[in-house]
Amino acid sequence: MLILKDGQDWTDEQLFDACDFNILVCHDIGLNNLSDEAPCGATYCNFKVALLNHYIESGENLLEKAFQKTTATQIIRYNVNGKWVRMDSKLLHSNVATGTRLSLCLSVLLKFYRGLSETHHTLLNKVSSEEDKTFFAELIKQSVSQQTYRLNKSATKSPLLQSGQVAHILLQI
Repeated sequence: MLILKDGQDWTDEQLFDACDFNILVCHDIGLNNLSDEAPCGATYCNFKVALLNHYIESGENLLEKAFQKTTATQIIRYNVNGKWVRMDSKLLHSNVATGTRLSLCLSVLLKFYRGLSETHHTLLNKVSSEEDKTFFAELIKQSVSQQTYRLNKSATKSPLLQSGQVAHILLQI
C-alpha cells in the first residue's frame, strides 16, 4: 500500500478508495477474493509508525531491505544488468518520515494551543496573521489524522513549514 500510494502520489483517502473499489489495486496488495478486506486506516498508520520507530531504534530501513531482496530476486529471474538505480525505494522512507513529522508537529501544537490561557489566546490573536489564525481555526476544528488524511507527499511540505512558523510565534508568546 505504501508503494502504491507513493508511486501514484495518492492521498491516504485516495489509497483507501482504490483499495476498496479498484480490483487491480486489490490484487496488487494481495486481496485475491472479493470478500477480502484491505487493512483499516489505523493498521496502515500503525505500520508506518512501527517502520519509523524500528528505523530510529536500529538504523535499519526495512523498506530498503525489502526492495533490495526483491531487486536481487528480479536480477536473477529477469537477467537484469543493474546499470540503472531505481529511486522508489529511496524516496519511500523519507515520505513516511515527513508525514509522521507533520502529524507529530500538529499534535504538539494542538496540545500546546489548547493549554493556553485566555490571556495568551488574546495575545496570540493580536500578533498572528490572518493565515495563522486560519491555521489555528483548522487545527482545533479537526483531529490531526483528519487534517493529514487528504494530504499527498507534496502537500505535506506547506503545513509542516507553517507549523514551524506558528510554533515560533507560540514560543515568543
